Amino acid sequence: MRLYFDCVPCTVQQLTNAVRRFIPDEQEQYGILGDAMNGFYGQIHKDTCSPILTAGFYEKIKAATGTEDLYAAEKELFNREMLHLEEDFRQLIADSDDPVKRAVCLSAAANIIDFGILGEVNKQMARKAILKGAKTEQEYPDLERLKQELATAKTLLYIGDNCGEIVLDKLVLETIRRHYPQVEITFAVRSAPILNDVTEKEAREVGIDQYAEIIPSGSTIPGTVLCQCTPEFNQRYRDSDVIILKGMGNIETAAEDERKAFFIFMVKCDFMSRHLKANLQDIYITKGNYLYEQNRSRD
Repeated sequence: MRLYFDCVPCTVQQLTNAVRRFIPDEQEQYGILGDAMNGFYGQIHKDTCSPILTAGFYEKIKAATGTEDLYAAEKELFNREMLHLEEDFRQLIADSDDPVKRAVCLSAAANIIDFGILGEVNKQMARKAILKGAKTEQEYPDLERLKQELATAKTLLYIGDNCGEIVLDKLVLETIRRHYPQVEITFAVRSAPILNDVTEKEAREVGIDQYAEIIPSGSTIPGTVLCQCTPEFNQRYRDSDVIILKGMGNIETAAEDERKAFFIFMVKCDFMSRHLKANLQDIYITKGNYLYEQNRSRD
């Protein structure tokens, strides 16, 4: 985990957009933004990260609005829309010569449903990206490693990210259960609302509990910092044979020496695009957190 210089102006822009979105009074906007910026700049150091800074700022917006779940409407909308398309996506997986790859790619493409870095997402944009993911012919060596590890694994810890996206995660879990029936699956969620990230409530609403045990991670930020998570979650993290973390926030908050976990996400910002040598909206699948090394090699 570290804060990259490139992430600072992007984070400030996200926070400015959030103030405009949730605080209608202009005078109050300036007051909240000024107060938040004082704390924000005091926390800038290399041993933090953008998701931690973002979470602290959103706490101020929650307090100002008296609203705990700022993105409740967006979460409900995208879960409903993706559930409406669930059978279509399930058929795409069933029709594939490599159903595990297709399920994972659909789920990775659904990571576009992100109201943090993207700010705004609409149904058409999400559907187009997901269908594009279904058609990808790109080879992912670490996806093959994931399948190899699942073949001999007994336990899988799957850490979710965004609502809407979790409907596609459910199809990944369903596919894993079908092809690797010996694997016991745990699905971890945020412990409090932050952005449009999944909590236990939404995970159960879309039916994740049909395929996995759902546990709160203890995280209240849009990422997973192990020292901020519950003892139970940390035990699962240590003991699980395979770990999958969804979303860019989870690789940003991961330990720099993390090599066991698989990170699956869509590339959604210029920093990630440059340092991972990928295009915007590319699907990215990697075993281990090599973001730090790739950034250092460019310094």
